[in-house]
Amino acid sequence: MVSDMTDIEKQIKEAAAILKKRGVVAYPTDTVYGLGACMTDVNAVDRIFQVKGRPKGMALPVLLADLKQIEEIVTDFTPAAKRLAEEFFPGALTIILPKNASVPDIITGGGKTIAFRIPNHPVPLALVKGFGQADCGNQRQSEWAPQRR
Repeated sequence: MVSDMTDIEKQIKEAAAILKKRGVVAYPTDTVYGLGACMTDVNAVDRIFQVKGRPKGMALPVLLADLKQIEEIVTDFTPAAKRLAEEFFPGALTIILPKNASVPDIITGGGKTIAFRIPNHPVPLALVKGFGQADCGNQRQSEWAPQRR
């Protein structure tokens, strides 16, 4: 039997299934390799801190799939931030804005802001989109937290 799915598509599907089961996955991005978990699953995010030996007070950036997901995690998507996002996403730019109440404190290190970006790499974009429980947490597929090295 011939499969229409490539090895990468199979791996992304498998990684998305792991995320949905509260797991942690490793993946390449346009800048570095990262670890990811559902942003709203505090236990899964905690595993990222454990695996990396990362202090809990350090915030984790969030990867998004598209611009409309930004409004789901911030209180004010300012005109200046919107212009930057439209100009430089997808890409390595990370924007920091005030978080909304749906963002767990573990993601922000207890702070009031959240760092996010839309990667310019097909694997994390496909993973974020494929994770897509309408969506993980608020739940948006955008709401999984990668930890970059």
